[in-house]
Amino acid sequence: MKKIIAGVLALTLVSGFVPFNNNITDKYTVYAQGEKAEYTEGTYGILNYKNYGDHIEITGCDTSADAVEIPSEIDGVIVTGIDNYAFYGCNSLISVTIPDSVTSIGDYALYGCEALDSIDISKANDYYSNVDGVLFNKDMTTIIRYPISKNDNDEYTIPDGVTNIGAAAFEFCNALTSVTIPDSVTSIEDSAFASCYKLTSITIPNSVTSIGNNAFNSCEALTSVTISDSITSISESTFSSCKALASVTIPDSVTSIGNYAFVSCEALTSITIPDSVTSIGESAFYSCKALTSVTIPDGVTSIGNRLFDSCEALTSVTIPDSVTSIGDDAFNSCKSLASVTIPDSVTNIGSAAFNFCESLTSVTIPDGITKINDRTFGLCFALTSVTIPDSVTSIGDSAFASCEALASITIPDNVTSIGESAFELCDDLTSVTIPDNVTSIGDSAFTYCEKLTSVTIPDGVPNIGYSTFYGCKALTSITIPDSVTSIGNLAFYSCEALTSVTIPRSVKSINFSAFESCTALNSVTIENPKCEIWNSSNTISNANGVFTGTIYGYENSTAQAYAEKHKRKFVSLEDAPVEKPTLPLGDVNADGNFSIADAVVLQKWILGIGELNNWQAGDVCTDGTIDVFDFCKMRENLTT
Repeated sequence: MKKIIAGVLALTLVSGFVPFNNNITDKYTVYAQGEKAEYTEGTYGILNYKNYGDHIEITGCDTSADAVEIPSEIDGVIVTGIDNYAFYGCNSLISVTIPDSVTSIGDYALYGCEALDSIDISKANDYYSNVDGVLFNKDMTTIIRYPISKNDNDEYTIPDGVTNIGAAAFEFCNALTSVTIPDSVTSIEDSAFASCYKLTSITIPNSVTSIGNNAFNSCEALTSVTISDSITSISESTFSSCKALASVTIPDSVTSIGNYAFVSCEALTSITIPDSVTSIGESAFYSCKALTSVTIPDGVTSIGNRLFDSCEALTSVTIPDSVTSIGDDAFNSCKSLASVTIPDSVTNIGSAAFNFCESLTSVTIPDGITKINDRTFGLCFALTSVTIPDSVTSIGDSAFASCEALASITIPDNVTSIGESAFELCDDLTSVTIPDNVTSIGDSAFTYCEKLTSVTIPDGVPNIGYSTFYGCKALTSITIPDSVTSIGNLAFYSCEALTSVTIPRSVKSINFSAFESCTALNSVTIENPKCEIWNSSNTISNANGVFTGTIYGYENSTAQAYAEKHKRKFVSLEDAPVEKPTLPLGDVNADGNFSIADAVVLQKWILGIGELNNWQAGDVCTDGTIDVFDFCKMRENLTT
């Protein structure tokens, strides 16, 4: 229900005495700590508020106002609070006057008031006080808000007796270059000095036992900081984006460094992490572009995601035996990292962990690793040697993509899958042995391995996928096993040294441009008379759809039809072989069924009477011989 109550009251503004309307809008219901509370929203001059019946909270003001004086009551109801973020976005606000009736000021109530120069508190207020326009609690133990545009000078000394620097107390105080923190302070809350862009140095006294998240975030001129001996944890984003920070002293009392703690501290060249530290959070040193070396203490068990990502000057890192896991992107884009020793304790290396470490020349992967994840060593242009242990069973997508200097690699026998683009653009790779256990080779796995001369595909691989050997210009031979059923689009595109290929009977389809631009190709044998061949002159071609070689296949086969349609020379392999039906095990009389008649035939044969029409089916025990044991097994199979 909407009500309008008109009245003429007085509010002192910087422009003087003005009349206004007190407008009350809709009624709302909220629940605080499990109790039902109703309020109505209204406006009082330039102020917005919530009326709970017995008290009022100020919730905002006209964003163009340059001065606000909060009344002690509105329409006879006492004003007791200022809501969270009440004056957020009031960028023209220069001064705020708070009456003695106010008992609570919400979190970030004066957040982002860029022009604020003074906060005045009634001397009769029992909860808050101010000194030189700076807001404190009544007993002066907590500094709540330093006005952003307070322009007395560029230095400030926090009064003795203050024990707590409140959340965002100095945030965005761009004029401050120095703040002196007294020994009485024990805690610095979240974002306390965040975005103090001109703050150059800070000494945190030993009395301080806790520093909140983002406490010094984006203090872009801060060059050095000494952390109190009483601090046990460096919180999340504490010094994030302190771009000029060149020196940090971390005391032995610290046991953990939070996520993003030193992100983008671009001037930080070195840091000593004390042995007391057992935990370092994700991205703690992300994009510390000048950091050259770091020693991770023995107590740390995990190197988090993106921990040293984009530390472009990092040349060496010592990883202790206590570490069991290296997270995703942990050393991504560490372009100067030339060597790294991964201890045997490590059992997991995350995706892109060493991606774009373009100076890395060699690496030994420890025995506990079972999977080389996606992009783990991608874009390691200088990598010439890598040792993969027998424990590895899979190589992920782009795991070694663009390792241009890698000339050879031994894939251990236990590997069963090679991911998409795993070795793409390994320009110097001349040979690779794919172990027999591999059953999956991903698309583009060896694309543009321009020096690869030969490759043997193991029997368990069911297909050769999209662009698997695209641009392998030196590939002279390829053995396709009987397990392969399809050859994908562009699979052997521009294999310029390939002279001949035999496509086994198992292959059911040869797809788009599979052998396009194979300039030296002069012989293609297609053993499956019913193989589906993509109907394009480029499917099998030397260049521009032209093929001067010979296609070998059976009479009346799809190979012959393709050759005739696209004007290729065709040579017959004689008539297509007759497909013999597959007979069931035990069907020794070759009638297509396994029955008691087969048992009789086998028994006679064992006694030296008669012949077996299908002797292979008589090895029922599958032990390589036909004897009385096969007869017994046959009887057992017939009676069960």
